[in-house]
Amino acid sequence: SDGDTFVLPSGAEVTVLPDGSYTYNPNGKYDSLGPDETATDSFPYTMTDGNGEYDSALVTITIGGMNDPPVADDDSETTTPFTTVTTNIVLNDSDPDGDDLTVSKVGETPIPPEGISVGLDDGATVFVYPNGTIEYDPNGVYDDLGDGVTTEDCFPYTVTDGSDDATA
Repeated sequence: SDGDTFVLPSGAEVTVLPDGSYTYNPNGKYDSLGPDETATDSFPYTMTDGNGEYDSALVTITIGGMNDPPVADDDSETTTPFTTVTTNIVLNDSDPDGDDLTVSKVGETPIPPEGISVGLDDGATVFVYPNGTIEYDPNGVYDDLGDGVTTEDCFPYTVTDGSDDATA
């Protein structure tokens, strides 16, 4: 074979090189394996010696899982200048391994188990619980907005699966 690539039934790819070696690309098919999980994949091959003799064998590859980082997606809510809004910012975040996610920081402020009120740069406040529930209070900052005028208030937060972090 001359650098031919084959797709295995698992969806992984094997490229056989001219010297008989191969590269194996799991192609994302085992990303959901956790740190203590394994899976196997295999493919058969046949080799010849140039004199018409051949033999076949099976290559079995063991794939060891690892912790994959969570994915934090931006959130958006709408409120009036005088209204506190409560939502959960981790509901649209995910973890490829299915690990539970918690909020570990807002900006650079760590979130303790009981939650914490964080003052934002513009003067608004957000109370953040580790489970992702937040209470955003405009805190009078936008009381003077005219009719039909809108503005945005943004703050970064970090989620963790206990091993890796992601920020939105």
